[in-house]
Amino acid sequence: MDTIDSEICTTNTRLQAQAGEVWLLDVREPSQVATLALDVPAVVNTPLNQLPQRWRELPLDKPWVLVCLDGRQSVQAQAFLVTQGVRNARVMHGGILMWMQKGYPVKGQRFT
Repeated sequence: MDTIDSEICTTNTRLQAQAGEVWLLDVREPSQVATLALDVPAVVNTPLNQLPQRWRELPLDKPWVLVCLDGRQSVQAQAFLVTQGVRNARVMHGGILMWMQKGYPVKGQRFT
């Protein structure tokens, strides 16, 4: 079985997103994204439960970083994408909670 680089830290996610090197895929529900979201360019929202029907809509010109609140949904999304042959999708370690813990920009509520 091929090994894939499965995780990326929040710092590298932020740097790569700001440089336009990756797409960010937030796999939470739209209502959750409306309440709290990463404040960086190139974020796409496709909920985990819609991913099986919509994953082909995702542009594949750059690697993907999968994002959710704590990383658990992102792991599920990555497992699905791997079964579809997508090898350039990594999970942002710790999710949005870790992102906020580092003080990185978000839109919406801040949980403290």
